[in-house]
Amino acid sequence: MAEEGEFKFRPMSRVRLMRCLPMALNLLLFKVVTRLQRILFRDRQRKLFFDLKMHLDPSEYVQKFIAFFGIWEPNISGLLVRLCRPGCIAVDIGAHVGYDTLLMASRVGTSGHIYAFEANPITFQKLKRNLALNGLSNVSPKNAAIMDTIGRFQLYSSGTSNIGTDSLLYGAGMTVTANVEGGPLSHYIDDEQRRQIAVIKIDVEGAEEQVILAMLSDATILEAKPHFIVEIGHPLAFEKSPAMKALSQNGYRAFTLKNEYGVKAYVDWDRVCTPTPCHRFPDEQTDFLFSAQNDSVSKTHEH
Repeated sequence: MAEEGEFKFRPMSRVRLMRCLPMALNLLLFKVVTRLQRILFRDRQRKLFFDLKMHLDPSEYVQKFIAFFGIWEPNISGLLVRLCRPGCIAVDIGAHVGYDTLLMASRVGTSGHIYAFEANPITFQKLKRNLALNGLSNVSPKNAAIMDTIGRFQLYSSGTSNIGTDSLLYGAGMTVTANVEGGPLSHYIDDEQRRQIAVIKIDVEGAEEQVILAMLSDATILEAKPHFIVEIGHPLAFEKSPAMKALSQNGYRAFTLKNEYGVKAYVDWDRVCTPTPCHRFPDEQTDFLFSAQNDSVSKTHEH
């Protein structure tokens, strides 16, 4: 569990070796090994860079990277490490199979708590299995979607190998994969706990505006001024949205996070994560940090 002090990234020996090789050879190595993993392992247990473990299916896009590198989205991982302090409460909305949930749980320790929400019933079972694998008692998982109203919601799938693209919003070619429970955070977390939330990670494939508006309409959450880490598919549209207006009115500033998915980014990543103040919203999918605590954000630049 977490201890105060500087976070040190411990890359797998495979990654340390790859840093000595030409990138063309690294690309070939990644392609060959991940293809073999898909053929040989439908359920592989892998130790992560922060010493917890996961059951992984290398045929799925996200899990393929985790199985090979022991990490997912390195710069976001680094930011979560710095923002999730021992004893704090954090929320993972769109928890997938549990990577970010496990990382946050390892940081907040037994005196903190993580609330993890995953709407897809099949993915949720994989999340619970990974929590059980590590015997964590500081995580409350819930098979639910966080929305602004209580009800049942259709979950849509694009049918790709990336189960992380399932969405509550319909897109061309998508089909209904489940009818899921949903509601605002106040429906699942009591006032006292919501008042202590430090970090909220949101990855909901297009429904981020509704989720953020639901958060900002909750006076109890606003007392805590939590950091929001959000993947936004269409930043230019979001910039003009009621959600962005509400963030600004509540003292939140926008920062962008570099988040690349190529092999080179995973091989070269060190432990530095530097959110950049956003003066102009980009026109492509981007990860954002929204923070009303400028001192806390500035500390992510110190390393």
